Amino acid sequence: MIPAIAKILEYVSIFSVLIPLILGMIYYKRLDRNSRIVVILLAFATIPQLGVFLPSMLVFYNIYTILESAIWGYLFYKNSRNKTIRRVIVIIIISLVILSVYIFSISGIATRFFTEFVCLNSLLQVFWVLSFVYERYKREEIKAVEKEPIFWFCLGLLVYAPATYFRFAFYDLIGDKDYAVNIIHHLLNTAMYLIFSLGIIANVIRTSKLGNVFIRNRS
Repeated sequence: MIPAIAKILEYVSIFSVLIPLILGMIYYKRLDRNSRIVVILLAFATIPQLGVFLPSMLVFYNIYTILESAIWGYLFYKNSRNKTIRRVIVIIIISLVILSVYIFSISGIATRFFTEFVCLNSLLQVFWVLSFVYERYKREEIKAVEKEPIFWFCLGLLVYAPATYFRFAFYDLIGDKDYAVNIIHHLLNTAMYLIFSLGIIANVIRTSKLGNVFIRNRS
């Protein structure tokens, strides 16, 4: 029973990326800059997500891990007004790209799945989110933050990134029969993409006539 549930949740997790991606493609013209960046990232994410059904996908997994770090870094760079934070983001991303190119050139990009970069990516995502929240708190711009798509993107990352770190930090020790760990990972991966969907919908509602009427009624 448990293996069957784990398999079902794995498929749900794999295809969950399509929900925010399709929503983003439908409403792309009505999205803000942050949402559009996330939709582009989701388009790239479908390759490793759906790549489990294809052989020899190590190259795409490894490239996507670095690409994901760079795109999330760019998103939070664009949303920061703090020169120090922006400078740190640039330095980290450039260093990560240089390091990955160096390691891939020595070890080969398709020799194995570089889980170390996945763990580093998860830590960076948490850092991006915390730095964003700290900066918004210092600027006292936290009122009605749930109406902003980036709030939901941050929430999605905080739900998934810590679990991903520990999942891949012990990647070699966790097998296919460690159902509890894998089920938790599938659930959190699905939750992240569903939360991303809420971010995209939040922007659509905010810019719709219905959203404007709701705001006027509240005021």
